Amino acid sequence: MASTKDQPVEDTLTITPLGGGKEVGRSCHLITFRGRTILLDCGIHPGRSGLDALPFLDTVDLSTVDLLLVSHFHIDHAAGVPYITEKTGFKGRVFMTHATRAVMRLLLADYIRLLPSGDGRRGGEGSGGRDGLYDEKDLANCCEKVELVDFHQVVEHKGIRFWSYNAGHVLGAAMFYIEIGGVRVLYTGDYSMEEDRHLVPAEVPSLEPHVLMMESTYGTQKHESRDVREALFTSTIERIVQRGGRCLIPAFALGRAQELLLILDEYWKERED
Repeated sequence: MASTKDQPVEDTLTITPLGGGKEVGRSCHLITFRGRTILLDCGIHPGRSGLDALPFLDTVDLSTVDLLLVSHFHIDHAAGVPYITEKTGFKGRVFMTHATRAVMRLLLADYIRLLPSGDGRRGGEGSGGRDGLYDEKDLANCCEKVELVDFHQVVEHKGIRFWSYNAGHVLGAAMFYIEIGGVRVLYTGDYSMEEDRHLVPAEVPSLEPHVLMMESTYGTQKHESRDVREALFTSTIERIVQRGGRCLIPAFALGRAQELLLILDEYWKERED
């Protein structure tokens, strides 16, 4: 049997979507090049449960993955990370920003508690519920294994160099710039080019990548301007409040909820009279 050193090094860069390909949810992308393997994000599908919510991890030998880079804390990009580190043969290193780990731990603790138990009720403290992929102990162990990076900090591991840029979107969100054997790949994750009330827009790297992997959820849609959307939002809220009504706002993602509150706070302060 030939040793690993005698085996030819694959010179074709391969990108395999294990989730998030032509769908929204469970973002997870596998990059293989020159004997190195990188996993980008590992989320769950919000409309599915149990193992069915995960990316197609069973198609990959996770023990061969060198790095797992997590772009931000939203469930569809990060909720599968504890499953990978605690329930599979994954032996690689996990990197994310300081803010991503801090908020991910809070969000996933809630995710665990809110899963249904066997009798149909919520799972309860630390249980993970009937459909739970992991529990509070797994989450804590996972967070201990996470290595933290700052924006622009260069990390090298087994011939892989990577660093990150601010992606906007939510607190701590990162775009990862990866270099293997002279080939440069930029993975944006979810990003925002608009400045809002609590975040600056995404950075534009000065170094041109050879391969660009870009989030494109709204790539074919046209949106009204921010000013028009905010005016419609605030005027609708004011109209309901003025007639004595109450508003229930379904803000489904952390980050957007804070932005909506800041918009309303600014609107009412301008109309205090």
